[in-house]
Amino acid sequence: MAWHPERALRLLDQLDCLGGMLRLAWAGHWGTWLRAASLASCLVLGAVVWRLVPF
Repeated sequence: MAWHPERALRLLDQLDCLGGMLRLAWAGHWGTWLRAASLASCLVLGAVVWRLVPF
C-alpha cells in the first residue's frame, strides 16, 4: 500500500470534526451512549493510524 499524505490529512480532518462534536456532546452531558461513541471513535482512529503509518 502506497503512502498518500493528502488522503491521511483528509481523514484526520474528518476525524477532527467528529472529535469536536463528541467533545461538545460530552461537555453537555448528553448521555453514556456518547461516551461509548467517543471511545469507539478513538479505537477507530487508532486502527486507522496503525494501518496508515509505516512503522
